[in-house]
Amino acid sequence: MKSQKHKQSSCGISKRILPSGQVRYQAYLGRDAGSKARFKNFADRNEAEAFLEKLGIAKSNEGQQLWSLTPEQRVEAVRCIKSLTSYPGATLTNAVSHYIDHVLKYRTAPTITDIIEKLIARCAENKRRAVTVTGLKNHLKKFAAVFGSRQLSSLTVGELQEFLDAPNQAARTLITRLTKVSQLYNYAIRNGWASENIARRIERPTIEDGEVGIFTPDEASRLLEHADKFEMLPYIAIGLFAGVRAAELEKLDWSAVMLSEREIVIGSDIAKKRSRRTVTISDTLAGWIAPYPTFPG
Repeated sequence: MKSQKHKQSSCGISKRILPSGQVRYQAYLGRDAGSKARFKNFADRNEAEAFLEKLGIAKSNEGQQLWSLTPEQRVEAVRCIKSLTSYPGATLTNAVSHYIDHVLKYRTAPTITDIIEKLIARCAENKRRAVTVTGLKNHLKKFAAVFGSRQLSSLTVGELQEFLDAPNQAARTLITRLTKVSQLYNYAIRNGWASENIARRIERPTIEDGEVGIFTPDEASRLLEHADKFEMLPYIAIGLFAGVRAAELEKLDWSAVMLSEREIVIGSDIAKKRSRRTVTISDTLAGWIAPYPTFPG
């Protein structure tokens, strides 16, 4: 048995009798964007009438708010809504909320150039290595050259990706630059100048490491044979027989080479991981560096 549907009353409520015999009162809510009629069912007619009364008051208030807008504001609202039609699901409320959260909240934030200067100054205050500060400065200088007058919160992922996609740029350089930019974003977030680190959304390239170069005994012998001509024998010998990194050797003071104790002290100020360590001087290494009371030159 089909449900019986009575003619809709003038107040927008119709009575329906379901197959089970139950009575429902259907409130007419108007038509949606596709001109399809919308209804809401109630078990009690008084509830349906109260609902429609509240709905009428709400619509009246909305209408009053609409007409409180100036003609220019109404035209602007229509124009903005039309601009969003090509983006399914986007609303004027979404657009305004995003603008408030990502632009207006940070409109008093420093420019990118100012934030970079503050970050570099902070790194220097925190006793970061000179090479670290210099590397940060060099990479972010290029970033500032493109976006310096803007605020970090205004940048898009697409703009950042385009900046990083420089022609003929090595993968390692791209990764390093992205790391420095990410560091800048993190610093800005901690200081309330940005809401998100969009650098984290950039895909990093994969680097295939090549084979590690290894000297043959003959090559090592020839290095040692000719190193003294260039006043580099201690440098070469310590690198070959103690495994000290080239970057550490360049900063190593001869006072750290204690031949009598058979130890080389790699201080925390020059160690790669900023952790002090000692390296044993083997008999072979001792034989090569013994004639040198100080580094040549």
